[in-house]
Amino acid sequence: MNTEAQKILQSYKDMHFNEAKLPSVTVGNVTLKVIFDREWEEYQVRWIEDKKDDEDKSYHTDDRDDAIGTMHMMAKEIK
Repeated sequence: MNTEAQKILQSYKDMHFNEAKLPSVTVGNVTLKVIFDREWEEYQVRWIEDKKDDEDKSYHTDDRDDAIGTMHMMAKEIK
């Protein structure tokens, strides 16, 4: 396998490894879940309330750490 193919394969493996470690948190009836959307190539903090996804309250970013930090801030603001 050539070097370029090895790099692509490794980045694919790394992406799956990182996706497996994306967190979620539940506060009352709200679950905040960080996902990576491959179609849009972005991280999303999904707001799921009473088992329904609320796109208006979800957050989108291209930065993994930003998504995780935002999820924690959103969780603290739930009353």
